[in-house]
Amino acid sequence: MDKKNINKKFKIFNLKNLYREVEKHQKKLSSQCYIENDCIILNVCYIYEIEISRCNTKDKLLHWVHHLLTTKSWINIELLIFFIELVAKHCNLDIYKSY
Repeated sequence: MDKKNINKKFKIFNLKNLYREVEKHQKKLSSQCYIENDCIILNVCYIYEIEISRCNTKDKLLHWVHHLLTTKSWINIELLIFFIELVAKHCNLDIYKSY
């Protein structure tokens, strides 16, 4: 097998390719979880809307994390992390503060 065929088969990563893959993944997550008209939109199997006012505190956000984990089979850990960070940033929640 020549070098060209090996690269196709095993998808060799250099920093440029890795950065491109990370950007592609972030773009996918951004299309699945975004803010529109004062709602968080989760768009995976169908459009699921959560009003920002229902998750604008740490306690409310925790409720939604629990709800999504226990009732939505389409949620995955990467999308859930993206959701948490998006809500936290939008609502100015310091989720990294230790107690």
